[in-house]
Amino acid sequence: KAILAAQAREAARRARELTRRKGALDAANLPGKLADCSEKDPAFSELFIVEGESAGGSAKQARDRTFQAILPIKGKILNVEKARLDKILSNEEIRTIISALGTGIGEDFDIKKLRYHKIIIMADADVDGSHIRTLLLTFFYRQFPQLIEDGFIYIAQPPLYRIWKKSFERYIHTEEEMTQIILDLGTKSTVLRKKKKRGSQTFSKKEFAKIIQSLIELERLLYGLVKKGVDVEKYFKAVDEKRGKLPLYKVNVGNKSFFVYDDEELSGYEEEREVIEIFETYYIKEIDKDLKKIGIFVKEYTGEGEYFLKNIDTKEELKCKNLKEVLEEVKKEATKGINVQRYKGLGEMNPAQLWESTMNPKTRTLIKVTLEDAVEADRIFTILMGGNPEPRREFIQTHAHEVKNLDI
Repeated sequence: KAILAAQAREAARRARELTRRKGALDAANLPGKLADCSEKDPAFSELFIVEGESAGGSAKQARDRTFQAILPIKGKILNVEKARLDKILSNEEIRTIISALGTGIGEDFDIKKLRYHKIIIMADADVDGSHIRTLLLTFFYRQFPQLIEDGFIYIAQPPLYRIWKKSFERYIHTEEEMTQIILDLGTKSTVLRKKKKRGSQTFSKKEFAKIIQSLIELERLLYGLVKKGVDVEKYFKAVDEKRGKLPLYKVNVGNKSFFVYDDEELSGYEEEREVIEIFETYYIKEIDKDLKKIGIFVKEYTGEGEYFLKNIDTKEELKCKNLKEVLEEVKKEATKGINVQRYKGLGEMNPAQLWESTMNPKTRTLIKVTLEDAVEADRIFTILMGGNPEPRREFIQTHAHEVKNLDI
């Protein structure tokens, strides 16, 4: 208790020190990484908290210096759900954010000293970016709830794709939007047929659209497996049809690796081992369940199957050996004559593109962060960011069927 009390006193001292030292609004007292704006009225000032030095550099070139300030932060900031205040205040990235805001923290917090009335979190549209957004939101929720309550926190929506053709150009901000384009253009003049032991099955337009939509979701999930070092082909070969189970863990023991289907089975391996949890399995199960209703099985994504795509206009039929090939061909059809660029990170955009797609008030998309139900938000933050993995797993399983845009 004495140690905890001492740590609390130290945290309070640091908070006061930080506020006093950075309390003045002159440029000399602001953090070095901050590229401030010339506007002094907080009501007309914006602060972009940007993930990564590279993207931060592009944002500094892209911005309108009169009212847009840029603060690049590196790597994943501390998980403030798990950390004590003294540890939070010893983190350089967090101290920089507190300094830039100007409000102080804890007992010294003063909303009137807030330097920007739009604080915009700008991170990559991938799983790492999602993690950083969640960590920053947790930080604001725990330490600066009034900023959320008063509507000062926003999330930038960088585009996932840029599509263009001659004089036409469009930025796509969500996977749903891109999926719709692929569905509209790729299935417009094509029919899908599956060869069976006896005869064949031709899918209706509605079924075909459902199959492609599911395959696009599946493709995104499988990208997550590849990043973890899980071989997709081996994963599908390991599907246990008799028990209706998909692998939940990949276990590496020495030079050998194998798949495990549940926690009970995993607990049977006592020796030194590396365990990779395949949480994507919860979502893949839901896709499998939906596709089975129309006679399709997810393991046919890489497995052997006979599918035929028929062009309604030319009557030409193309054979595909699995569902992966079906999806590739539909995408080819959808993007004929159109250039498609996939942005994996903010750093891939040049300053002009970053300005036009993500920072220009006339063309950008911002999401205001609200806490309509503070209790529910607190519960979700605790589940997803807390130290206990069991409630987190239960949450993922419970809400798996609701997921439309899981960004892996």
